[in-house]
Amino acid sequence: MGGILCAGAAAGVAASLLELPELVSDLYTTMQSAGTVVLTVAVGAAMGQLLAALTVLGLTALLGRPPTAAVARTVELAGRLAFDHAEPDSARWVLAVQPAAAVTCLGFPVAGFLVTRTLIERLNDPSLKAAAILLSLGVLAAVFLLASVNVGRGVKGILAKLGWPPEPLPYVGLWAPSLVAVCVALVVVLHRALAVAETASLSWFSQVAVMTGALVPALVLVSTSPRSWPRQVTSGLALLPVLLLVGLGSVEGVRGPLLATERLGRVGLGLASQATDVDRDGFGFLFGGTDCAPLDPEVSPAAREIPGNGVDENCSGEDGIVESQVPDEADEQLQARLRRLLPVPPHILMVTVDSARADRFSCYGYPEVTTPNADRLAKSSALFLNAYAAGPNTHSSVPALLTGKNIFSVSLSIDPANKMMIRMSEDNVTLAELLHEKGYRTAAIVSHRFFDKANRWDQGFDSWDVAVESKANTISSPLLAERALTVIREHAQKYPGSPLFLWVHFYDPHANYMKHAGVPFGTGDRSKRYDGELWFTDRHVGQVLSEARRRLGRNLVVVLSADHGDELGEHGRYGQHRSLHRENLWIPLLIQVPGLKPERISEPVSIIDIYPTLADIVDAELPEGVRGQSLLPGLFEGVMNERGPVFSEVSWRFANPPEHWVAVTFENARMLLEVNSSTRHLYLVDEDPYEQDNLAGAGLEEEVDLERTLGRFLETTTVLTDSTRSIP
Repeated sequence: MGGILCAGAAAGVAASLLELPELVSDLYTTMQSAGTVVLTVAVGAAMGQLLAALTVLGLTALLGRPPTAAVARTVELAGRLAFDHAEPDSARWVLAVQPAAAVTCLGFPVAGFLVTRTLIERLNDPSLKAAAILLSLGVLAAVFLLASVNVGRGVKGILAKLGWPPEPLPYVGLWAPSLVAVCVALVVVLHRALAVAETASLSWFSQVAVMTGALVPALVLVSTSPRSWPRQVTSGLALLPVLLLVGLGSVEGVRGPLLATERLGRVGLGLASQATDVDRDGFGFLFGGTDCAPLDPEVSPAAREIPGNGVDENCSGEDGIVESQVPDEADEQLQARLRRLLPVPPHILMVTVDSARADRFSCYGYPEVTTPNADRLAKSSALFLNAYAAGPNTHSSVPALLTGKNIFSVSLSIDPANKMMIRMSEDNVTLAELLHEKGYRTAAIVSHRFFDKANRWDQGFDSWDVAVESKANTISSPLLAERALTVIREHAQKYPGSPLFLWVHFYDPHANYMKHAGVPFGTGDRSKRYDGELWFTDRHVGQVLSEARRRLGRNLVVVLSADHGDELGEHGRYGQHRSLHRENLWIPLLIQVPGLKPERISEPVSIIDIYPTLADIVDAELPEGVRGQSLLPGLFEGVMNERGPVFSEVSWRFANPPEHWVAVTFENARMLLEVNSSTRHLYLVDEDPYEQDNLAGAGLEEEVDLERTLGRFLETTTVLTDSTRSIP
């Protein structure tokens, strides 16, 4: 059985390597969850040992005898490498291998992730990046292998000096890793039960205490048990965690919260579900899988629905309904009023602020004065109280802004080597192209590597200036403002008869939050530092607004918004921009049109509505496929009747299991749906603005309508899978 432990350690390394990079990426910005990293790696190693043990047991049952030759050879090689001689069943050997394996399982993935992240950020040439990463990982692997060998030898030597007996451990003691997994699952279930009952919330320390309280007696029990326990009993102990995960995956009321909030649950159920993916379309049909046609690869939740053909391609429960996707346009009366206000094409200044939450703008009711320049703009603008981003991060929201479409309705190509790189296809008609056709000179001042020209977000811009490739600790607002002022001044001097469309994208409120001299915030906790970043950015936004008014005159339309919001711990995350919760999507939106009185509009609107609104303002015909709706009625009347719901979406197709989230917002209700697992969240925004109380399954009448609306939306979008390379 020592061979099982040796093979299990290797499998644990593999499991940790697969899981840890994404986990560390999630937790990297806070490092408050270092204990979670350690716990997850330990569970990964334990589950790896468990799977290796099950493999050996399966072979034993199949062959009728242990595969002794292979196991003995593996044990001999491992023993000679690590301990100079093989003593695979001794207590010293077993207890020495555990910390040695832990060094490799934990240290190598973490160090490899950090080195890879640093090299990706600091090197520009792709070939150089690849070579440096491979060389670094090879060196790290050698270092950690040497370290693990010496750790094992050291622990074994210490145990020998302490007089630890060389006799073999009890047979059942080798199944201790399965007990670790069982106790972790127990903590997960208890934590979820308390959260659902709203009676308590287990802190990190409490979770460790509960797990330890359950684990220690269990380990004492199995370590003192007789070696002669029958194989059926030990196999039962090994299968218990798997059976627990399968059982949880079969209960609707437990599966949703488990998949939504607990990484261990997602990994366990995800692996079980993927094992039932018979037709290899990326979706299983058992253990939480949602494939309604397990033998047909053309039918799955990721398939594009073809309305009216009698087939339910996307497993929504019904065939798609043929509906017109033509967006509402301003009526002739509003257009006539607009032409009287703007007899000549106006200049357009569009300012977007990265990671800007609407609820932290003082003009949206935040008690601290974080945005004095935006406040002044709001006094003469239409302020949209419930504006939402198309996605929770830059690469899922900016292409939507530039095309007036939901992100996975935009024509895209996806870089298979980098999941973060979403490249717009040339057949899109961007906002800049639309305005260019109407005689506008188009310019953009932007910052971040996502805005690299290779992604074709610059399509239609006469001038595209990536002023700074912003990184975690970059301060970019002063440089962005300076470049924008230069463009405004040059345009006023060189092109006085041409209208200007200038887009400036400020980056600084994106984490990390920096301290700035003279800012009345920026010290203390993350929340105050975030406020300081908003104030600092708003100061430079004010400089651009003032110069635009001074140089371009009164015939100026101003749009102020954000690409997405930010997380400040509402759902346990900080600055990761992964979920569709409101803190990531609720953004400011102010539109100032000369001659129009200020309004405050409460109906939900989307960032994709900016495109058709500006098209109406310049009297341009909308291209086919635009899904945004013009906000012109709100600008004139303060209300917008008969508007459709607002949709947002995000895909993490390389996660384990893959995740594709869609969200719908309509009046006071919001629903979030994870397509692959059918996990649902339902919130009432007025009563629960930070979405802490999931009402899915509570019998609210809004739930049926929201589910039906999301089902129809899925018929018009693309659910990404690992094999997706282009859309459509």
